[in-house]
Amino acid sequence: MENFANIPVEVARLIIENATSNQSTATALSCVSREIQLWSDSVLFRNIVIESTNWTTDSIARFVRSYISDNPSPRIYRARSFVKTFAVKQSKDNGDDQILRFVSLSSAIHTFCLWTINLTPPFFTLDIPSLRRISFPCFNGIPKTFKDPLFHSITHLELGGLDHSYDEGLTFWNKGMSSMPSLTHLILNVEEDCISFLLNIVARIPSQLELLLVLHPGELKNRLSGVPFDERVIMGVLVRFGEPPLVNGPDEEDLFLIASVWHSWSGQIPEENTIWARAERMLKKKREKQVS
Repeated sequence: MENFANIPVEVARLIIENATSNQSTATALSCVSREIQLWSDSVLFRNIVIESTNWTTDSIARFVRSYISDNPSPRIYRARSFVKTFAVKQSKDNGDDQILRFVSLSSAIHTFCLWTINLTPPFFTLDIPSLRRISFPCFNGIPKTFKDPLFHSITHLELGGLDHSYDEGLTFWNKGMSSMPSLTHLILNVEEDCISFLLNIVARIPSQLELLLVLHPGELKNRLSGVPFDERVIMGVLVRFGEPPLVNGPDEEDLFLIASVWHSWSGQIPEENTIWARAERMLKKKREKQVS
């Protein structure tokens, strides 16, 4: 710390935050001093990612239980203001109660990604002004309304696993979209039997949407060719884990690996490499072609 005394605070903090991009380094630095611990913790707890866990035994589960306890340590209590991203991919048992409380206590959370369970009504009542991006599956159907507090300030939304009825999809499109006035970016992760729904919506995109990214199985590419999409619609082929290369596949820029989608939501790649940034670049190229 003596050498740090001659360095401007902003520079010293930048050095520490860059060093704490490595979790083991961040853990070691947090033991140096209380001031450095505060700086390192702001990075260490920024993205909380659960790839796969057993809510009873795993270390990340133990952290979550400490985080949501009624009497957390001062350090864990401070962490509640540091968490920006909370992403859960898989869970070996039902941890929805813990997830719900974790999100409700994270006062600065910006991104919430839940791929393991369907959102249940208690989630919708969460009122988190800082929340801007959310991703969740629709295994049990698309929610009938998005008027609940959880969606008030949402700007980026992904709905996964859309393989449900045509009427259900249109109900979401006609009523749900109008309930989210701040929404500008939307991803629909669809299955092959959603073709009728897609053909019905692509010509009437709500005015507030700046970008609609439709991720679909490669088999839909030929069926969708020639469809007069709204200029804000970008089509991409979603390549799942272990899938072989697509027959008659699209250009490489149209391919979205599911791993890259997950890493975009969980904050594990730079912003310029996320699905949102890629889709924005595709949209820019599309508009440049239309002008030329």
